[in-house]
Amino acid sequence: MANPNTTAGSQVAVYNDNAGMAVTTVETMLVENSAASGELLRITTLRINNVDGVNNAEITAKHYLGATPINICGVSHVVPKQASLDLADGDNPIYLKEGDSIKLTANADGDLDAICYFQRISESA
Repeated sequence: MANPNTTAGSQVAVYNDNAGMAVTTVETMLVENSAASGELLRITTLRINNVDGVNNAEITAKHYLGATPINICGVSHVVPKQASLDLADGDNPIYLKEGDSIKLTANADGDLDAICYFQRISESA
């Protein structure tokens, strides 16, 4: 199943989930929807926090459509020292179909943390 049917009349199950990580200079997966999950992931919050008290930091966030990377916030985006950047929220969610993922890279280790809140949506039996 590529995506659950969420049209009127269908029965849908929704489960809340989250993921978080310290973002490093090595591109790392934050969240993945496996190829045969039978689910659609709705990213309701994707927040990047700069925990460095002195330096600004840069984040590169990519939405992989299968193996094809698409930049979420341009090539990179500056997160000011001790500030946060929301890349997705309830009004601007990101949807991950089966086989999709989000991967993050920072320009320096130890400066950025990421938190992601999402819903796993599937058809109920």
